[in-house]
Amino acid sequence: NISSSKDIYLDFVRLAHDTILELGKIPVGWGEIWTNFGSTLNGGVVLQKWLIQQNITDMIDHGYRVINVEAPTNYLDHLDVTWEEMYSFEMCNYDDDDGDTTRRNNNDDLCDTLVLGGGGEMWGETVDTSDVLSTVWPKLGAIAERLWTPRDKTDAMKKENVMDEIVKPRLAEFRCLLNRRGIAATPLHKRSREAPARPGSCYDQ
Repeated sequence: NISSSKDIYLDFVRLAHDTILELGKIPVGWGEIWTNFGSTLNGGVVLQKWLIQQNITDMIDHGYRVINVEAPTNYLDHLDVTWEEMYSFEMCNYDDDDGDTTRRNNNDDLCDTLVLGGGGEMWGETVDTSDVLSTVWPKLGAIAERLWTPRDKTDAMKKENVMDEIVKPRLAEFRCLLNRRGIAATPLHKRSREAPARPGSCYDQ
């Protein structure tokens, strides 16, 4: 019953997923497969959500496991995204009618079970060996700490607006450690890959 290119796409996706599952492995697919095929996908598939237009609530309500790397907040090559935005990203977020993507999914238990984690994406179109490390670091450290920190602690820091007091000094120290080890981690500016704003210790830049 193949009558369109989308049918061919679905046939290929299903064949690939079935083959992977038969081998005892877990298939992971980019969010486009959800956009195109939704809940017709095999329930054993893990969805990697990166499209901001996709609602993670729909995915988990249908029982799918999800890796949330939503763009642009988790994309390190988006130079204007600050470490604060990356640290504050809500893994169990959803889009409401007003486009607010910071509100939490109503079913926290389901979200905690099915949202497996996240990550920092680094695409290579705008980097080479001269600037890749200063693009990735130290912002990837902010993403990593958010992912391994219990949510109640990150919630409290965001609510009390103390990230600059608690998190920033730790990231600055981490950046200095990277510099001492020869890794060209950029200062904690609003943009990646910018030079220090002034002379001085890496702890103050």
